[in-house]
Amino acid sequence: ELFERMLFGPLAKDPDLLDKPRAERVLEVTEEDPAGFEMMIDFMHGYSLCLSPDSAPLVYQMADRYLVEPVRAVCRRWWFQMLAPENVVRMLMMARAVNCEPLIARCNDMLRLRFHRVLRYGEGTESNVWELDFETVHELLGSDALVCVNERDVLSFVCAWASKQDDARLEQMEALMDRVRWDRVLIQSDEGAPL
Repeated sequence: ELFERMLFGPLAKDPDLLDKPRAERVLEVTEEDPAGFEMMIDFMHGYSLCLSPDSAPLVYQMADRYLVEPVRAVCRRWWFQMLAPENVVRMLMMARAVNCEPLIARCNDMLRLRFHRVLRYGEGTESNVWELDFETVHELLGSDALVCVNERDVLSFVCAWASKQDDARLEQMEALMDRVRWDRVLIQSDEGAPL
């Protein structure tokens, strides 16, 4: 409805466009991303969307701008299918950039429920786990739903995350250390016996 009003109705540059003879009807659409706009229009005319990590955010933003919910829904379904522990941080950042609340929630759920897997992928050079902002890490570690194999993993993550931050401040480190459940951290000696 909004899309139609923006192109042909009172919000259009030329509201009398439909009154002109067909040969004189020229609709000028100036968009920052013509490819995303074209994919959205193609979908509205019955073609399927062939999304990629680069095209999905562009198409979603166009659909969000013009309030074309079916296109937004296709983008969300595609992202949900692609979401995995190895790309969850990158997807979370992208979801925030395009303001996709359902994907943000799904990413946060995966960070909490698959934390041990995210950490395993975080050791690789391709991971963005160290790029999580302080607020996200603080909230994540404070969640009762956080699933980890061992609380020492949480402690190790906090230390590694802080060491990779350019602007890690003492108060941030203290706040994150407060999130570690110290009563569950088992420190072992070289012989393997608890200290």
